[in-house]
Parts: sequence; C-alpha cells; structure tokens
Amino acid sequence: MSGKYPKKGKKKEVKKETGLGLSYKKDENVGEWYSKVVVSGEMIEYYDISGCYILRPWTMSNWEIFQAFFDAEIKKMKIKNSYFPLFVSPGALQKEKDHIEGFAPEIAWVTKSG
Repeated sequence: MSGKYPKKGKKKEVKKETGLGLSYKKDENVGEWYSKVVVSGEMIEYYDISGCYILRPWTMSNWEIFQAFFDAEIKKMKIKNSYFPLFVSPGALQKEKDHIEGFAPEIAWVTKSG
C-alpha cells in the first residue's frame, strides 16, 4: 500500500471547538454564550439603555417570518394576541431624563408584579 491512505485503526482526533472567539461555552453559561453568538453573528446590536437592543435587517426578516407563522397558528386556536410595552428601569429612565421630558404622561410605573 502507498502512504497516501491512512492505516486502519487510526482515527484523526477531531477538536469540538470553533475559532469564533467565543469566551463562554454553551454548556457552562448558556446565557452569556447566546449573547456572544447573536452579537458576533451580527444579529443584534446593543443600545445605551439597558434591556434595549437593535435587531439588524436579516434578523428582523427572520422575526417577521416567525411572527407570521406563529400568528397564524395562534389564530387557528382562537387565541387573541396581546402586546406588552417595553419595561425600562427607573434608573435607565433617569439617565435619559432630557430625552423623555415630554413623554412623562405616557410612562406607566409598575409598582407590583406577580
């Protein structure tokens, strides 16, 4: 036999990590891993206000497809849709007080949950 074929019984070792520069492993910290994946994959971009982020164009396209699918399925079950406003902490609002000054009547403070 020539040397171009591997000998039987020897298997090449396969490394199960990627070179994507992820600093967290999925099985160790799924939350941080997921955050890194969506940011590194340019799916979202974080905004200055905590809890706010920007969906990039191709992510928005996927969201619209998912939403249309689930909306049709929900309607088949005769379930009514609901929409909940964005929740922002008082501290985050305080940082943005110059920008929200005219919106004060539209802010609803959540004082109890559950």
